Amino acid sequence: MAPNFHTKDLRLARFSQPGQIYLVTAVTLDREPVFSDFSAARILIAALRAAQTSGQADTLAFVVMPDHLHWLLSLGSGADLTAEVQAVKSVTAHRVGGKVWQRG
Repeated sequence: MAPNFHTKDLRLARFSQPGQIYLVTAVTLDREPVFSDFSAARILIAALRAAQTSGQADTLAFVVMPDHLHWLLSLGSGADLTAEVQAVKSVTAHRVGGKVWQRG
């Protein structure tokens, strides 16, 4: 029988290092195709640009799919990976108008 791992277990030893490159995948709640709506996708992209403009994350590439996001980024100085991902997810959910993201 395979061990029962949870995504929260992956975050236990997470270490954020400025200048390091990370690939983040974030999934919508219940895999709802939230970003098949063009305006919702633009809201997400604006949140990614805000992270870039603030200097907290240098976006190298991203792909917005109907039910998830792939984000390749380099952390800015003093930035924390968890905080930056949470900020993008929070801003997106607030502007879209409801729960958007799966936890983790």
